[in-house]
Amino acid sequence: MPTSNQYETVKQQCNAFRERGYHVAFDMQDMAHHAAPKVLIVSHIKTWRFCDPDWDVVTRQLATLYMKLNRHAHV
Repeated sequence: MPTSNQYETVKQQCNAFRERGYHVAFDMQDMAHHAAPKVLIVSHIKTWRFCDPDWDVVTRQLATLYMKLNRHAHV
């Protein structure tokens, strides 16, 4: 199970993508899968899926993607 901080961090990251116009689905897998986060981010040209039992891994992946997309938006 994630800590409340881990859950809130991923939730806020998902909201940041929504604010930038991406379609985002955020859910958790069942306990058999250690309540891993499931995040789906969809743009008009690409789809990204994130899922790992370690919530910190997903947090880092989302942060990296956000920075990469933000950098490309300003070019």
